[in-house]
Amino acid sequence: MKILTTISDHDSADYSGFVYRAAARGAFFNEAGLMPLLHVGASDYYKLPGGGIEPGESMDDALSREVLEETGCELAETILLGMIIEVRSEFRMVQVSFCYTGKIATQNAQPEFTADEQENGFELMWTGADEALQLLAQSSTKDYESDFITRRDASIIREAGNVLS
Repeated sequence: MKILTTISDHDSADYSGFVYRAAARGAFFNEAGLMPLLHVGASDYYKLPGGGIEPGESMDDALSREVLEETGCELAETILLGMIIEVRSEFRMVQVSFCYTGKIATQNAQPEFTADEQENGFELMWTGADEALQLLAQSSTKDYESDFITRRDASIIREAGNVLS
């Protein structure tokens, strides 16, 4: 599988004591060419829909579940772009995100944010890919976690544009 990028702040290849987390996420487009993007109000940054793969869950099932929960949308078509590896030494975590693009089948429902997402002020918005990249770049918060997220998600959006063009 293609590695889209590696984002790391760890100078060693020794990850002993680090937790491994697998996630599925992506940039998906409706018929108007718009994509769902989440604004995290509490920290003022933007992110793509997606999240952790639960034990016993396939990547595709996790992706569909996360997109439905965070956007209220069902997916019509998915294309696996590759993976992004994040090594976050502050959290002692290696996260591998399986990254997708594709088309949205329906967007009739409302997001069902978790209590944590509600507390962090998650809001769903629809935007074009270029505007999404600008919003990611202009996020006012450049804290530890949001820096990883914005760099990761910008890579996914750029790769989606390469595949879909």
